[in-house]
Amino acid sequence: MAAMKTQNNVNEKLDDDDSNTNLWTSILEDVHSRAKNRLPTCENIVVLGDNGTGRTSLMSRLHGHDDSFKGTGLEYLYIDVHNEDLDEHGKCSVWIVDGDPAQKELLPFSLPTVEQTPHTLVLLVVDFSRPWDFMESLERWLKVITRHMDSLNLSPQDKAELQSKLVHDFQDYQEPDESGRIPRKPSIIIPDTVDDVILPLPDGALTHNIGLPLVVVAHKSDAMDSLEKDSEYREEHFDFIQLHLRRFCLRVGAALFYTSTRENYNLDNLHRYLVHRLYKLPYSHPVNVIDRDSISIPLGWDSLKRMSLIEDNLSSMKAEDSYEIHIRRPIVRKPMSQDREVMAEDEQTFLLKQQVVLNKAATPGKESVIQRPLGPGRPPSERKSVGAPGGINTGPKKSIDPKSGGGVSGIPGAGPGSTNEGVLANFFNSLLTKKPGTPGATSPPGGVPAPGLPNRSATFHNDAAVELDRMKRQTSTAASPAGPV
Repeated sequence: MAAMKTQNNVNEKLDDDDSNTNLWTSILEDVHSRAKNRLPTCENIVVLGDNGTGRTSLMSRLHGHDDSFKGTGLEYLYIDVHNEDLDEHGKCSVWIVDGDPAQKELLPFSLPTVEQTPHTLVLLVVDFSRPWDFMESLERWLKVITRHMDSLNLSPQDKAELQSKLVHDFQDYQEPDESGRIPRKPSIIIPDTVDDVILPLPDGALTHNIGLPLVVVAHKSDAMDSLEKDSEYREEHFDFIQLHLRRFCLRVGAALFYTSTRENYNLDNLHRYLVHRLYKLPYSHPVNVIDRDSISIPLGWDSLKRMSLIEDNLSSMKAEDSYEIHIRRPIVRKPMSQDREVMAEDEQTFLLKQQVVLNKAATPGKESVIQRPLGPGRPPSERKSVGAPGGINTGPKKSIDPKSGGGVSGIPGAGPGSTNEGVLANFFNSLLTKKPGTPGATSPPGGVPAPGLPNRSATFHNDAAVELDRMKRQTSTAASPAGPV
């Protein structure tokens, strides 16, 4: 009895161990099957460009976040990759390098090492709101990448393998048909070999082959409308810009995309193309060279012959012209300050201030009429004539006749209101008493007029005398005779 019971316990224990073993086996098999559906995680995207080009906002949208963030130095994020045909998932690393030249020491942490080179794609981003910086920025960052590739000290065999791979990607491109399907490209096989024949490249293609796949992104393409309004750009300018960008891409072996996060231009298309280049997933989006703000040209489609269509549309520009001749940096003008509202000062306050200024400007040692105005508290005899130089009456002294109402004796008809006529009379009398040799006389030096010229001094004196007589007659006619008091 005891032996049978012990045997049963042993059998139950073995059954439990078998069930536990089967459970762990099923878990391991499930994990192993899921691992087969994972895409490689060693693929990298390095984003280069000047500050302010919108690199972080662009990659944030590709990552799936609408709210962009901005970092400094070296930024890192990832984008999700999904192969719908095989239900495979993966994550692609994205490194965003600061565009400040002072951060150059961070480049080795983002740009590939020898082992990472075959798994890296470089994204060059330029800002379409500043098209005058396009070519200078692209050439500068191309030099940075070239110097870094030279610093890796790749063997000639490894370097030739990377360049051959880029040439193969250029020639392997197949444009999808109208239904979106990619026709199968027949491969040319040399007899008794299994290697594909490398056909000659089109003229001007991959003349600067650095061995890295490149994609040029002209971001903020929605700024074209602002360029038309503010900088007077025309369609010809945008064709000229596209022509130079396509020439650069053909020379270095790069694809070209116009994007905009504000208007959602080409974002999904760019995401599919990046996944296609890194993971060799199908890409069936057609080429777009018609919509000026949504240009998309994959590697291998473009050629100088196709660019000639743009050259034919240029009228006032030539295809051979330098980029900076027609796409110039605008002249920055300082904004004019806004007109401030000026409050008008009270009239009496303004006049009082002017009186103070005139009093201060009076000649020292001489009394000013403004300082001591003629009024009831001051006898008229103390007034100085303003018609004579220095305010001093140079004519004969006139007596005041109180019966005539304060008039000046010696002038017929002088009475109340005749002060102005007296001043003018004194002024003309002073002119008549000046001799030709005195300062202010109009006669030439020596007192003798030049031959053939009229005597200006005599003419002046005659005119003054006539004017004086006319004023006297006018005064005597206007004044009434004073009657007895």
